[in-house]
Amino acid sequence: MRNQFLIVFAALLVLIAGPAGAWTTNEVPCDFVTGGGFIVHNGAHANFGVGGGVKNGAFWGHLEYNDHGTTPPMKVHGTGVTSYFYIDANTRYMQGTCTINGVGGYTYEVKVTDNGEPGRDHDLFSIGLSTGYSAGAWSGDGPIQGGNIQLHKGNHSNTPPPGFTCQSTSNPSPAPTPTPTPTPTPTPTPTPPPSSTTRIEESDPSVIYTGMWGSISRGDLSGGSVKESADLLGTATLVFSGTGVSWISYTAPFNGIAQVYIDGSLNATVDTYAPAEHAQAVVYAVTGLAAGPHTLTIKVTATWNPSGCCSWIVVDAFDVTS
Repeated sequence: MRNQFLIVFAALLVLIAGPAGAWTTNEVPCDFVTGGGFIVHNGAHANFGVGGGVKNGAFWGHLEYNDHGTTPPMKVHGTGVTSYFYIDANTRYMQGTCTINGVGGYTYEVKVTDNGEPGRDHDLFSIGLSTGYSAGAWSGDGPIQGGNIQLHKGNHSNTPPPGFTCQSTSNPSPAPTPTPTPTPTPTPTPTPPPSSTTRIEESDPSVIYTGMWGSISRGDLSGGSVKESADLLGTATLVFSGTGVSWISYTAPFNGIAQVYIDGSLNATVDTYAPAEHAQAVVYAVTGLAAGPHTLTIKVTATWNPSGCCSWIVVDAFDVTS
């Protein structure tokens, strides 16, 4: 992981100021995606034209995005693509540089999903800018209202940039861990029944996200994937039933500080910085809760340890004790 981090460190220096993810990986899907159409954001049309992928040994793509609901209308023009990630079989995530109304120095991230034909009312488009602007499915705008997203299979020209390898996209994302059947109440005895622990992956429907989160797949992660965010509006909330819960994360030099709430009350401030990277690290645990339903909320603070560099918060899984 340390060597992979060095490969993309130059790109991170550009992207730290914006919402784009900082996860380190040297695997990219060797395919490409194109699309165009419009979404309805805050009651107004926002048109988009987008492309992304790898071609001829480099990241490739383009972006044009016009939000007609701002004053003046906001025009985003992509000037470069800096990364391209696999999210799931139908979804790709890309990052790049852009101008806004002709002024440079900004970054963008875009996530698109090809849900088949027709694209309208089915395909998804999301955009986030380093200004804090976001629109599309990320912001609750729903599917595209016109146009289409097309995910194309790779061909002989879809070769990765130097230092990157082609990622296998044939395996679907890990299935969420099913909720176990509740254990019947044991017959009362002098010895209390032993506790049990259930692993809940970050992709389980019981985990609810707000703000912008990216997904990364890798073999050393619980369930094979994580979600990560540096969005100040980012939260991850687990709805569970039990007497205790642990948050499994990923600690690293580029990870930041989060607040943890139990049942809506601030319970801890957690620093996920570490001088070296550690997968499946338990960064928070609480026990002794009253048996029954609870919520655990992780809130991104966009702050970090003085020894670190960045504020990324990673959710890998949860262990619930009952």
